[in-house]
Amino acid sequence: MEHRAVWEEIDAYFRSTQSERVEGLMPFISYAQNYEDIILWRALRDIERGFYVDIGAADPEEYSVTCAFYQRGWPGINVEPLDDYFEKLTNTRPRDANLKVAAGRETGLRIFQTFPGYGSVYVRSGDRGAAPISRLAAL
Repeated sequence: MEHRAVWEEIDAYFRSTQSERVEGLMPFISYAQNYEDIILWRALRDIERGFYVDIGAADPEEYSVTCAFYQRGWPGINVEPLDDYFEKLTNTRPRDANLKVAAGRETGLRIFQTFPGYGSVYVRSGDRGAAPISRLAAL
């Protein structure tokens, strides 16, 4: 490639929009455990301005199916009942709506147990504990 062509490509890059830059030169980095984000991106990449709902969002980057979509300008809703993950989401995803609740069939409070390092929650019925449960239709 000639030097002139290289400079024209660089110039075009800086004159392009952010989404064009992301698609044109930024590699798609998978943050998900099993490349689910890549599979979804292949199916949805023609949608210019999408929207996601992430139930049990956990960490905003590690094992996140929505992080790459957020980086490409998509906004979404993150549902995350755990304090640490909710705080991370709130700090790193200002365009998103972050809800500190769990999702379930019935509205109410449930006891839940966490598994450190996994972001998993096991919810069971009970009157103690502090995990507010919201029906998806109510969100």
